[in-house]
Amino acid sequence: MNTANKKLGLAARLVCAAVFFVLGSVNARAFELHNNVGAGIGIPYGLFGAQYELELGFGNFVSVSPTIGAGTSLLAGAAVNGGVQLLLGNKDGLFRYGLTYWYGTNTIVESRPDHFKLKQGSTVGAKARFQFGRARRHAVDAHVLTTITPTKSELEDDGYSVESGGNNILLGVGYVFRF
Repeated sequence: MNTANKKLGLAARLVCAAVFFVLGSVNARAFELHNNVGAGIGIPYGLFGAQYELELGFGNFVSVSPTIGAGTSLLAGAAVNGGVQLLLGNKDGLFRYGLTYWYGTNTIVESRPDHFKLKQGSTVGAKARFQFGRARRHAVDAHVLTTITPTKSELEDDGYSVESGGNNILLGVGYVFRF
């Protein structure tokens, strides 16, 4: 076995040990499950629409939420996005922050004059959640996202004239209710 394989094997064992340590430190009573619904504007809401999150809370600080959003693009019809969100910060605090990944409708292109078409792709970004109410069941989410795919060159290869496409900065904002 060469040195590179030994180092790779050691790194894999260390990663596994760290994962088992973290999972072992999560107390079963600390696991919480919440359903969240929201409405807003941006990729997480299907451009202009609603979303559903299944929030899996691990302890008081970490939550992972598989999420789906559906709505309308207003210009080109129905839009859908699915993704996962990682939230960090005290679940009962005023402010939480995290990272998001989405796949679905993230680009609108003009296929011919005054006729628009939706394109699917990957989007990543950061999120801030401002929670309020006595039980922190209400929140306002703010997202800053960037498209990974489709890129400007992919759109041009598909025959679209792109003036400022690919890796755009996108914003989203919405209201979320936790129950």
